[in-house]
Order: sequence, then structure tokens, then C-alpha cells
Amino acid sequence: MSGAGASSIEQPADVDAATVQQLVERVEQLEQDRDSLKETVEEQQSRIDDLEAERDGLQQRVSQLEAERDGLQQRVSQLEAERDGLQQRVSQLETELDEQPEIELRGNSGGIEALWIAGMPLGKTVENVDRRQKKLTKVITGTSRSAVDFNEITSQYDALVEGLGEARAMREKYLTDKQEFKSEFANLRRQLRHVSEETDVELLNAIPGDDKVAKVVKDGVASVIDGRVNASHERAEKLLHNLDEWATVRRDDQRTYATYTSATAKDKLETARSESLQTTQVKRTFEKIASWAESSPRFCRVDKNKQGRWRIRIGVSVGEGR
Repeated sequence: MSGAGASSIEQPADVDAATVQQLVERVEQLEQDRDSLKETVEEQQSRIDDLEAERDGLQQRVSQLEAERDGLQQRVSQLEAERDGLQQRVSQLETELDEQPEIELRGNSGGIEALWIAGMPLGKTVENVDRRQKKLTKVITGTSRSAVDFNEITSQYDALVEGLGEARAMREKYLTDKQEFKSEFANLRRQLRHVSEETDVELLNAIPGDDKVAKVVKDGVASVIDGRVNASHERAEKLLHNLDEWATVRRDDQRTYATYTSATAKDKLETARSESLQTTQVKRTFEKIASWAESSPRFCRVDKNKQGRWRIRIGVSVGEGR
């Protein structure tokens, strides 16, 4: 049995040299493929490293751009604040310009006598001052102005100089008292405004039932409008509600009145109502306020100032000259 089993085991077949050579070549090919794949993997890994470096660089650039964006936004805010300040300054300059006296030349002489300022002849004013100086010099010195040595006049007329000093002191006291009065008046005005807010009594004095301007301030524009309230009505109401803060208050011989120029009203309304307005729209708003004042004794006038800009003047009290 054992001999039969041993004889049945197959003996390995002889491998010829060609087969061995093929196997060797196959092994070498596989090793080459392995080396090639290894190089490819290394190249891909290098590419991955490069891409990660680029990603990090891009992320850093994004952070820089975000920082630049934040800086630009901050700069925009600063520029907007500067723009608002400039607009406010323009409004102030326009108001100051409105208050400047009118200068004109009358006649054909071309000399100083043709110059008029605020309706007053400058040439005649200079002549009058010169004439009064001559007369005063004659009264004080007893001689003509040309014969007076003004360098010695202080020693010759000490009493007069002392009197002038007292006059200057009185003038300084007057100016000081005037400033104190203005300060006290401003304080009183603030107190009155506070009382007005607490008691719901408007600073605009009104005759009940007669003054639509005061009624708009107290009860709103709907109280004087029968139909639909439009944007022009609302703008007029906004201007009246803010007379104390927005308008320029002036006083002449006949009345105290608040003044809006078209430029000031346009700027204030655009800011308060977030809208863009034309000058014609502001003029219609002025005319709306004037129409409310027609049936009352309150002074109200829409016209152009010396610079050709539309304006409205509203009396702050009823009964003053129209």
C-alpha cells in the first residue's frame, strides 16, 4: 500500500528555460510598474501639497480682502459723515448769505457816491460822517480840523479823554449786560419749550378757530384738510412742527418771524422723509403753508430773497403786521 501510494504522487513537471525567462521578465515588468506607480503617487502627493499651499495662500488673501473691505466700509461711513457736515455747512452759509446786506451801484458816476449798501447810500454816509467830524472838531477845539494836531489832543483835552474812557466803560457794561440778557432769554426760551412739551401748548400763539397754522401744529394736518392728505401737506406739517429747530428766527420793526429758504427746507425734508425733492416741490409746500395763513391774522409770505432763492417767512405770533 505504501509503495503504491508513493508511486501515485505526481512529480513536478520540468520547467523549461523559456518559461523561467518569461516569469523573470514578468517580475521585472511588475517591479517597473510598481516603481512607476510609486513615482506617480509621489507626483500626486507633491501636487496635493502645492494645492494645499495655494489654498492657504488664497485663504490668507481672502482675509486680507475682508480686512480691506471693512476698512473701505469705515472710510465710506467717514465720508458720509463729512458729506452731512458739508451739507449742514452749506445750509449755514446760505442762511448767512441771505442775511448779508445788498450791495448795488446806482447812477453812472462810478465813484463811491454811487455805492449803496442795504439801501443806504455809502457815499452820502461818508460825506455825513466827514461833515460831523468837522463840526465836532470845531466845537471841541474851536478851530478847523486841518489846524488841529491830533497827536497832542490827548494832553490838551484830558477831561474829554477821561469822558471817552467812561463812555467806553459804559459801552462795555452795556455789551456785558446784553450778553447776559441774551443768555437769560435763551434759558427762558428753553424753559418755555419744556413747558410747551409738558402741557401740549404750542409756542405758536393762535386765535382758536382762526389760525390754521397753529391748528396744524397742535392737531395735525388732517385737522385742516377736508379731502385726502397728500405728500405736500405732510411736508408742510413737518416744516411747521420743526420751526424752532430748523428755521431761522428774525425780528424787524414790525414782527418776529421764522424763515425757511428753499435750500434749507429741501435739505431738512429730504433727510427727515428719506426722499429726493425738486425746488418746485419745496415752493408748493411753502405755498401750502401760506394758504393756511390767508384766513388768519398771522403774517406769512412766500417770495424770493436777494439771491433769487424761494423762501417763506412765517410770523411766530398772530396779530403782528402783515
